[in-house]
Amino acid sequence: MEFSMKLTTYLQKLMPFQLDVINERRFLMKSFSSWKCLMNRPLILGIETSCDDTGAAVVDGFGNILGEELSSQQSYSSRFGGVIPTFAKRQHLANVEAVVKGALTKSGITLQNLDAIAVTNKPGMPVCLRVGVDYATNLCRISRKPLIPVHHMAAHAFVVRLSEPRVQFPFLCLLMSGGHCILLLVKSVRDFLTLGNSLDIAPGEAFDKVARRLQLYHVEAVDEHLSGGMLVQKYSRGGDRCSFEFPQPLRRRDCNFSFTGLTSAAVRHIEKLESSRTVPIRQDVKLLANFCASFQHALFRHIAKRLLRAFQYVAHRSLLQADGRKCLVISGGVASNDYFRSGFQFICSNSGYELRCPPPELCTDNGTMIAWYGAEKYNIGYEVLYNLPDQIPISARDPLGEDVSNDISELRIAPSRMKFNF
Repeated sequence: MEFSMKLTTYLQKLMPFQLDVINERRFLMKSFSSWKCLMNRPLILGIETSCDDTGAAVVDGFGNILGEELSSQQSYSSRFGGVIPTFAKRQHLANVEAVVKGALTKSGITLQNLDAIAVTNKPGMPVCLRVGVDYATNLCRISRKPLIPVHHMAAHAFVVRLSEPRVQFPFLCLLMSGGHCILLLVKSVRDFLTLGNSLDIAPGEAFDKVARRLQLYHVEAVDEHLSGGMLVQKYSRGGDRCSFEFPQPLRRRDCNFSFTGLTSAAVRHIEKLESSRTVPIRQDVKLLANFCASFQHALFRHIAKRLLRAFQYVAHRSLLQADGRKCLVISGGVASNDYFRSGFQFICSNSGYELRCPPPELCTDNGTMIAWYGAEKYNIGYEVLYNLPDQIPISARDPLGEDVSNDISELRIAPSRMKFNF
């Protein structure tokens, strides 16, 4: 009896120690499990130099941005009236090493810890693309890591899946930037249908041309660092979008875009106003707001009408999910425009679509989107180059997937009568 009581007392004293051992074991197992996951995730460095932004980022396969760095040339582009390729190239050469090192330092990841290096090799300005591609190739040779060439516009389409994992294939994607306006059906990491494309300039360039003509870069000192689209949005607040009339381009029944006519009409409006005034338009707050709101709405209306035809086309061809889930992704620099986002949300809500947008900071050019699309390609083993050629090819223009615009034209889909009451 006495022995039994002593044994019970001993076990009671031992119990806290046993619990500590069990808890420690659980901690170690949990840590090992986390480390195992950590070891299995791809770590990708992305490098972007397609135009006038030098960007780099380290991203993992779970969508975590571990470190990013960006050097923008926007103030130079505003001052020079656009991007000058030779100047942009010199800026990339001066900044790319510091930007990449900055991203790696912030991430706490060394070059040897990376699984691959992704870099934009198309489309873009060739002299700018070459800077990033050559730098990435050199890093791959030094570290013996594979290189993943990335299509710049595909990266814009896929970056939404970093912030919105619920976006599943297939989905419609509208890409709007300073150099492109593309309407896509994204079927997989490597499979695209192009429904529509800009036949002349892009909406971002249209915004830039009008902003320069209105001299919006000189209204306030901070405006020099903003794009034309951001400036038109800024000075459109409180304006009446019906104050100025604009034509509706491209009467033909397809999903292509044209922005030259709208831009020319804007310039004619400005010239007419200037001929009857003694002070610049930018100094009349109400007039400026009305004009900017009207031009912004004209661009949106044109894009929206082509998008609504695309909705009808994918329904006719049964290209989206049979369960009824329909998703529209908008991305690219122009997709950060608040007015456009509100308008596309209105359209989607009235058409049975879910709207998904990357955060505004991921809509403009950046290294994160390049790294993330690199991770998507790495995960399926698509275009992961372990044996590097002497030189990675670059391309100023490169279409995405199969172009079905002729098929859309042949269907003669009538224009939508939706009223944009938002």
